[in-house]
Amino acid sequence: MLRAFEFQPIRVLEDYACNRSVDVCGIIAFVGPLETIPGRKDPRNISNGADRHKRYLTIMDDSLHSIDLTFWGTLATDFSLED
Repeated sequence: MLRAFEFQPIRVLEDYACNRSVDVCGIIAFVGPLETIPGRKDPRNISNGADRHKRYLTIMDDSLHSIDLTFWGTLATDFSLED
């Protein structure tokens, strides 16, 4: 069965509850560089000393509203505009 998308304009996202999935459609307006956060040896830290990676992106819809996203881990390192 195919999933039906219910695209919402970015401008209404602030009205949605946190941790809710929402379908948006837009263009990638900005891609930041890959950033590395040095890991720390700490038993409470899930990375347990491993470096972590993140990348910021901005998407914009046809109303010119935008939203900033943060990709972590392999989403950040494997992201490519050429894909």
